[in-house]
Amino acid sequence: MRNWDCVRVRPYMLREAAYYSRMAAGIFRYVRAPRTPDPIAKIRAQVENRAAAFLQTVEKAVFSDPSHPYTEMFRLAGCTHGDLTTAVRRNGLEATLEQLHADGVCLDHDEFKGVKPIVRSGRHIATSPHSFRNPLVRGLLESSSGASRSLGTQTPRSVADLLVREDQEMLRRTEFALHARSLIEVRPVLPSTTGLNPSMRMSRFGQPVERWFVPGGTWRSAAHYRVATYGLVAWANISGASVPVPQQLPPNDFSPVVDYVQARIASGRACAVGTNVSAAVRIIRTAVERGFDISGTLFLLHGEPLSDSKAAFIAESGCHAISHYAISEIGIIGSGCREMVNRNCAHLFSDSVAAIVVPRPSPFFGSQVNSLLFTTLYATAPHLFINADMHDCGVIEQARCDCTYSNIGFTLQVHDIYSYGKLTGFGMTLAAGDVLRLIEDILPRRFGGLPGDCQLAESEDLSGTRMSLRISPRLKIESPEAAKQVFLNELKHIYGGSLAARTWEHAAAVEVVSAEPYATRGGKILPLYLIREKAQNAHAS
Repeated sequence: MRNWDCVRVRPYMLREAAYYSRMAAGIFRYVRAPRTPDPIAKIRAQVENRAAAFLQTVEKAVFSDPSHPYTEMFRLAGCTHGDLTTAVRRNGLEATLEQLHADGVCLDHDEFKGVKPIVRSGRHIATSPHSFRNPLVRGLLESSSGASRSLGTQTPRSVADLLVREDQEMLRRTEFALHARSLIEVRPVLPSTTGLNPSMRMSRFGQPVERWFVPGGTWRSAAHYRVATYGLVAWANISGASVPVPQQLPPNDFSPVVDYVQARIASGRACAVGTNVSAAVRIIRTAVERGFDISGTLFLLHGEPLSDSKAAFIAESGCHAISHYAISEIGIIGSGCREMVNRNCAHLFSDSVAAIVVPRPSPFFGSQVNSLLFTTLYATAPHLFINADMHDCGVIEQARCDCTYSNIGFTLQVHDIYSYGKLTGFGMTLAAGDVLRLIEDILPRRFGGLPGDCQLAESEDLSGTRMSLRISPRLKIESPEAAKQVFLNELKHIYGGSLAARTWEHAAAVEVVSAEPYATRGGKILPLYLIREKAQNAHAS
């Protein structure tokens, strides 16, 4: 028995050793890689040659591989590489992408995840978990998305890709004069690299991150990843970087962040805090509760959309928030400028990604959303996508600002960005915008709280579907039953909510839980949290 256990353990240990060896090699190569001499000139050239870069990448990675899913899509659409080249030169890149989408050259998020098969013109197109990884690069620094509906997506990034992101980050440093601020990160440890990579990047700019605070997780739940993170941080410092040792925050407590920000402000130094939207709200709220004034602090936000309620709260505190729009599987989509402070808006980084808007029925509700479809243009992207629908929607239009991004050629902006999903308990479908407003604005105000204090979690198991309204213990509700009635009464005021309220009440499908909202592995607090649990042992006797 002992020998069989060894046989099972050894492959896992070997995989882990190989994984962290690649990470260590990637860190060493990135830390030692020379910086781009003139990033602005390089990005301008990439903007001017973006169509040619797309054609070259597609030729090398798609048309040269008969087994690639996109190759089959192009074949079924009757489009050769020569046809594609002619169309791009004649009609432009975005117009060509719109036609390709109409012809079936596109990818839905569920197709990418393998949740549903790819079918075009009645034909099933074979895929594997690695079908859309970029074959032109070798990823060494692997991260995992903080998905709440799945185990996330593994995204290996190459050193070349990190250098592209470094060039783009330089623009934000220029736009917001980050050299004059103390840099603080409030981000998770592995398997997310959103704390490690920015810390190495800032070090290469000659301005190391001063503190890296880690929200969420305990030694019991994340000991393996914490130890691995500490080890890679030590290796990064040995390799020549200056990366702070991550400091674990106490459960549900952002006081250490506030203390450090307050101390730096008292010393005459403004701060820039890199974190997600939910954490920014909690940091500011903690400061307000403790009577600290951290106005003027700049929050560099990522990971979730900046809703109107949260933007208003941040603005009222005297702080500033900048949206940094990125998708784990793609990379940076865009970033806000000085005129987009406290707005859900970002300049589209058109040197590395193309985006079109396609109306489609939302899987959350029956009406249309303006779905954003992304195409990777640069050869170092971790995944190769053409018209990939990542279940984000928004509006694309011309930017009318005079800023670092516009002057370099990023003249398109994308705003009103949010991710859409499903809320289908007992066959009911509700508009995402209405439900988000109810959970993030109306209910917190009714209960005397703030955005992020309430969350509606839909879960499925063998007992069926349940809707759990999680309310932070900080909110003093009369009773769970009274809070449930408030929720159901407010639900009746939104479109389709009356029927949903009756159906859920009849099925006893709604429960109120006095508990902190669930957080994703990346630390996000989502107003709607969709849990898809596998019904294991469903047929057990």
